Order: sequence, then structure tokens, then C-alpha cells
Amino acid sequence: PPPRPPSEPEAAMQLMPASAVMARLRHRRPPAAGDWLAFYSSELDAIVTDPAAFVVSMDDHLVHRGHGVFDTANVVAGAVYLLDRHLDRLFRSARLARIDHAFSKEDLKRVLTALVAVTGERDDLMLRYWLSAGRGDFSVLPNSSGATFYAVVVRYDNTKARLQRGVEECTVTVPLKPPELATAKTNNYMLNALTAMAAREQGGFLGVQRHADGTLAEASIGNVAIVDSRGVLRAPPFDGILRGTTLVRAAELAAEKLVPAGVLSGVDLESSVTDEDVRTARCMFGAGGGFIYPILKLDGHDVNNGEIDDVYHALRQVVAEDMTNPELQTAVPYEDYAHPRFALPSISAAVVAAALSGVAVGIAAAAAALRRS
Repeated sequence: PPPRPPSEPEAAMQLMPASAVMARLRHRRPPAAGDWLAFYSSELDAIVTDPAAFVVSMDDHLVHRGHGVFDTANVVAGAVYLLDRHLDRLFRSARLARIDHAFSKEDLKRVLTALVAVTGERDDLMLRYWLSAGRGDFSVLPNSSGATFYAVVVRYDNTKARLQRGVEECTVTVPLKPPELATAKTNNYMLNALTAMAAREQGGFLGVQRHADGTLAEASIGNVAIVDSRGVLRAPPFDGILRGTTLVRAAELAAEKLVPAGVLSGVDLESSVTDEDVRTARCMFGAGGGFIYPILKLDGHDVNNGEIDDVYHALRQVVAEDMTNPELQTAVPYEDYAHPRFALPSISAAVVAAALSGVAVGIAAAAAALRRS
């Protein structure tokens, strides 16, 4: 049952011992937790698989100040797609957010691939990971405790087949982020959330924001693009919006494969996109999370008479095929985690509870706990 509000006179607040915390957190897990497979915390320096233990300390600047950055990556056919590019963007975002850290790209690749390996699953997964200014004293300024890193792997439909029938989209009046926030992938997603909420209230999907001159900017959690009447793939410039990894790769594939084949006549990521461009476009689409999806209507006006053009199908095909491009995949060491001691759950709730109570638990201690379990 949900906890009673503390304002009720009879609801005396309970003082809970640390030993009971895990049981309560496990009882409060949301239904979606069944798709949360594994979690890494640099505070534990270990992987846990009980969703009740997927926790971040309240004093972490990621939580109480939003001073953190994040990124994602798809897991397809037992490998992580475009991980190097996503980590490059994570580190760029961290520089913009002035987060000092000692993590190398190889450090994070080792953690993230191990996180996937522990699950034993090879398809339809998404990695999500955060780099924070670190724990401290609830001040607005970071202190010397050091940056923290968290990651989770969840089940995720990498094809988004249900969206391939097309969506309706609408412009929202939520303001764009300032460029300092828009061009970094920060944990501050208040405006993104408000954009998506406003869109759903108006019958849209994720919402489309515009620049001050009325030209298209971006969606709440992705980019938007068109193939114009001349057959040119076009998207708004990235100077005031996030440089989406999915859109950039789609544009590269379009230039490498579809332009030489005559399917497209060009690629332009430098020119503004106007309403007139959308009205006369052969297709409009959203891009993000490793996939693209068709937008059939914007603000009540059909795009290409509300039909999906063949050029969209061609673009979607090359994007989907690229997910198994060996040159862009990072291998996952499943064989290193095939021993029975790595069967889920990875470390016991007792170990996690001890760590959350202030006991330092490292990889060696976690391994010892596994051997005893």
C-alpha cells in the first residue's frame, strides 16, 4: 500500500533500521522494474541486479542540483552500437558542465560491457549512464569528493515497430534551452519533460520546438528532419540544439549509400527548415534512441498527404542494417560472466544494504560475497 501522508495525525513517522530498507524498497518497485536488468554504481564499484538497489544517494549533485550529464547506447546482436561516439559525447558534455573526473573511455567501456554481459541478453537492450559532479554537502558547488558514475541496462525495443505506422506531431510553446544546456546532454530535462507533456495534451507525440524565427528546432528527446521536395535530406543546424548521434549517423548513411544510388539528391544539416519546407516535403521523421520514425502530420497539416514515402523506407532500412555494422560495434564479454557465480542476482541485497549504510564495498568484496552465496 502507498505510504500515508505525514500530515495525517495518526501517521507517526517510522524510524526504519538500515536492515529493513532493502525489503521496503523491493516492496515499492514499480511494474516497469521487471525490465530493469542490471545497475552499476561507482559508489559500490559493483554491479547489482535487484532493482530495489538501483539507488543514488540524495547528496549526489546529480539529484539535488541536476549537475550531471548522461548518454545512452543500443545493444543489438550481442554488441553495443556506436558506443565510442556516445562516450565521446558524454565526455564533451562533462567538459561543458565542468565535471572533473578521472574516468577514461576504456574504464567506462569496461563497466558498460560488463553490465550487459551480466544480463546474458543480446538484443533489445538499452544502456543508460550518468556522470555526475559527485556527492557532497548539498551545496550548489561541487566539493572534492570526486565525480560519480552510474549505469543501468534495461530492455528496449530497438526497432520501435509500433511507431513505424507514423505519428502526429505538434509545435509547443515551451521555450528552448539556452545553448549552453541545449548542446550538452545534461541531466536537466525539465523543459524536455514539459515539451513532451504539452505535446500529449495537444494530441502530439513528443512535441516540436521552434527557434525564435519560427523555423524547426528539435523534439523533446530527439531530432526532427525532412526529405524536401528536391530529395535532399535536411535537418536544423546543431548550433542551438543537441547534436543527435542517431541523426548524424543517418545523414552519413544517406550520403554514403542513398545519394550514390539516386534515392536522395543530397544531405544538408546546415540550413533552416521552414513550415513551407515541411508542407512540400516528401517525408518528415524523428530521430533518436538509435531509430527513426515517420511524422505524418505537423500541427494538423499532412506531410506528403499523410503517407509514408518510399524514401523514408530506404532510409530506415540502412539505419536498421547499420546497427550490426561490425566497425561500429563494441564487443560484450559474455564469456567472462558465464560462470554460475554470475547468475542473477550478482551480489546479495545484504551486501548492498551494508554498502548503503556506509560500508565500503569494492569489486573484491563483491566477488567474495558471490563466492559465499
